[in-house]
Amino acid sequence: MISFRRAGLSALSLIISGLAPFGVAQGQNTASQPGTTNAVSLATWNVAKHDSADDIETTLPSVVVSGAPRSFQVVSIPIPDAFARVMKLELEMIPHGDFVVLGPRTRSLPSSSRRQVGVTIGIPASGLAGRIVAAEARFSSPASPTLIVPIEIDISLVRLVLLRPKSGPINGQAGSDVVLPFDIVNSGNASETVLADLVLPSGWASRDAHPAAIVIQPGETVKRRARLKIPALSSTGSSFVKIDLRSGPDTLASEMMTVEVFNSGSIGREAGPLITTGIAHAMDENGHANRIFTVAATGALYDSVRIDARMSQGSALGGAASNAFARLGAYQSATSVTLSSPSGQLSLGNTGTSFSDLTGLYPYGQGGRLNLQHADWGLLGMGALSLPAIGSTERKPMIGLRAERLFGDAQLSTSFSHLADAGTSPRRLDAVGVGAAVPSIFGSTFKAEIAERRFQDGSGLGWATGLVRTGPASNEEFRVTHAPGGSDAFARAANELVANVSERLSSRTSVSASAWRTTDATSVFSGLKSNGFSLRPQYAIRAATTVAIEARSYLFDATSRPTPSNTGGGFGSREDQLGISFSTYVRQYYLNSSAYIGNTTRTVSQ
Repeated sequence: MISFRRAGLSALSLIISGLAPFGVAQGQNTASQPGTTNAVSLATWNVAKHDSADDIETTLPSVVVSGAPRSFQVVSIPIPDAFARVMKLELEMIPHGDFVVLGPRTRSLPSSSRRQVGVTIGIPASGLAGRIVAAEARFSSPASPTLIVPIEIDISLVRLVLLRPKSGPINGQAGSDVVLPFDIVNSGNASETVLADLVLPSGWASRDAHPAAIVIQPGETVKRRARLKIPALSSTGSSFVKIDLRSGPDTLASEMMTVEVFNSGSIGREAGPLITTGIAHAMDENGHANRIFTVAATGALYDSVRIDARMSQGSALGGAASNAFARLGAYQSATSVTLSSPSGQLSLGNTGTSFSDLTGLYPYGQGGRLNLQHADWGLLGMGALSLPAIGSTERKPMIGLRAERLFGDAQLSTSFSHLADAGTSPRRLDAVGVGAAVPSIFGSTFKAEIAERRFQDGSGLGWATGLVRTGPASNEEFRVTHAPGGSDAFARAANELVANVSERLSSRTSVSASAWRTTDATSVFSGLKSNGFSLRPQYAIRAATTVAIEARSYLFDATSRPTPSNTGGGFGSREDQLGISFSTYVRQYYLNSSAYIGNTTRTVSQ
C-alpha cells in the first residue's frame, strides 16, 4: 500500500509538471483584452514552484494610439485584473527605438487606483508612417508573474517631397541638347513613388522617351537629370521649363528652371525674339479691295524677359473679306505690348484686369497694367483711358491698385479703384475694400471681403464671402456676393449666389453640378433676374471614350425702365434640357456626338 501511494504521488507530480508549459501557452493565446489574465497560467506557476516570479512573463494584447511625428501622446494603459488585490505592484516603462517616455520609468502603483495608468510618450521626428511598438509596460508583483502590455503607435503619414535644382546658370545652344540636373529629397516619413513631368516651351522635346518611376525612401536624396532638345529656330534669351513631381493624381513638388538659349550664329543685338510680318489682300462681295498689314514679335529676351507684341493696320470692310482674312490667319487688333517674367508682367496698349468682386471687374481701356508677383506678396496696378463709344471721342480715366500679402497661412488684401467709361449707358465706380483668405475645414479656403462702393446713382457697403476647395480629383466652390450698383458699377450683379461642385467618384466615374441665382438693376432695366442649375454625371468606358448625361435648366427675366417714348415692359425666357453625349478619340482623330430634348419658352409683356 505504501509503495502504491508513493507511485501515485509521483505520477500526479509528473502530470502537473507536464501541464505547466501547456498552461502558460494557453494563457498567452486566449488573452483577449488588457487587464485580464488566465487562471490556468497562474495556477501552473504556483504548482511549478519556480525560484522567482520574474522568470515567467506573459504578453497581453497591445494598446494602440495614433499620433504624428514630433508630437506627444498620452496613453491610458489598463491595469490587469490579476493585480487588483496584490499588496505591492510595480510598473516599469521601457521605450523602444527613438521613442521617449516622459516622467519616471518605474513607479509603485497604490492599491486605491488599480484600474488604469497614464503615460506620456514622445514620437520622434524620424518616425516612419505606420503602426510600430513604441514602448512596453511591465507590471510585476512578488506574488504574481510579470505581465507585459505593448504600446503601439500608429504614426500618421507625412508627405513632403522637395525638388531642388542645381545651383548655377543653365545654358544651351539652339539646335542642340541641354541637361537639367536636379535633386529629389524625400523629407516625409514614408516611401514615395514619383514621376517627373516636364512642361516645355513650344517646340522643345524631351530625349527621355519613357521616363521611369522614381522610388524614394524616407530621408533619401535621389539625383536626376532631364535631357531636352532645343529647336534650331528657338528664340534666344531665357526660356522656362517647369518640372512637376507627381504621385498618381497628386502633385508633390514643382519647380521652374531657367535655360539661357544662345545661337552661335548671332551675338549681342542680333539675338532676340522672333519677328513676323505679314500682308493680306482680299476682295469683298462688292469688289472692293481690303488689305491688312501685321507685325508681331514673340519670344524670350535677355534677363528673363519675354515679349509678346502685335500691331495691325488696314481695313476689312466686307464680310467676304473678313472671312478670307480669317482663313489666312490675319485679323485686325489694337496695338499692344506685353513684357513678362517669372516675377511680373507689364502690358501697354489695350489692356484690362480685375481687382476684386467689389472693387471692379473687367475694366478695359488703353493704357498700362503692371502685375508683380512674389512668394509672399503681390501688387496689381492699372492706369488707362476708357475706349470711346462709336461716333464719340469722349473717354474717361480708369485707375486701380490691389495689394496682397501672406501672414503665415492667411492672406490679407486691400484695393481701391476709380473706374468710369462713356457711352449711352455709362458706368462708374469709386471703391475701397479689404479682404482676407484663411485655411478652413477639409482643406478648403474661406474668403471674405468688404468694400465701400460709390456709383452713378448712390452708394453702399458691399460684402462678399466664399468657400473654395481645389484638389486633384475634386473642386468645390460656394460664393455669395452683395455689390450695390451691380453691373453698372463694374460688378457681375447686385446680388449673386453661386455653387459649383466637381467630384471624381472613381477611376471611371465623375459628376459635376452647378447652381446660381442673380438679381441686378441697371440704368436701362429696373430688374434683371436669372437662376438655373446643371447636373452632368460622366462615365469613362475606356481611357479615351466617355459617355455623359446632362440635365440643365435656365430662367431669365428682364423688366425695362419706362422712358418718355416707352412705357416700359418685360421679356424673359426659360429653357429645360436633357441630353446625352458621347466622345472618343483615336490618335489624332476625335469624335463627339450629342443629342438633347427640351422645352423653350419666351415671354414678352407690355
